Amino acid sequence: MKGGTLDIQLGRSAVWLRLASCVHLFAAFIPLFSSVGLLTIALWPAIGFSFFYLWRRDYVRNASSSVRSLRFSEGEWTLQGSSEECSGQWLEAELTGERLITPFLTVLSFQVQIDGKKRYRRVVIFRDAVAPEPFRRLRVHLLLGGS
Repeated sequence: MKGGTLDIQLGRSAVWLRLASCVHLFAAFIPLFSSVGLLTIALWPAIGFSFFYLWRRDYVRNASSSVRSLRFSEGEWTLQGSSEECSGQWLEAELTGERLITPFLTVLSFQVQIDGKKRYRRVVIFRDAVAPEPFRRLRVHLLLGGS
């Protein structure tokens, strides 16, 4: 992306909430119909914790590994986290690994330095969590080989 800045403010996604709820409810109740039966109730705390953690990280975005904003400017990515570690500051980031880019969902992996330590942040962006134009610009930039 030449000569411009791409700012992505991540909001809450109703699609994410419905999808995560369905997957966790399925995980909690479908084993009841298997031969293991009621023993699967012992897994409910783990399933509940999983949902709570993902809800905080990807929906409310107040977990320590949450990312609230992305910015691509002059060939560099920066992320704004919500944790006490970075206290809302913009952190330089490197786009790493594989990416998933679809019309309704984009998943990106970043590496950031926090207090001299490498940290990895995965950013899940549903179409309804971002304004339409920045989401389109992000997808086009990534599909055209932007790093």
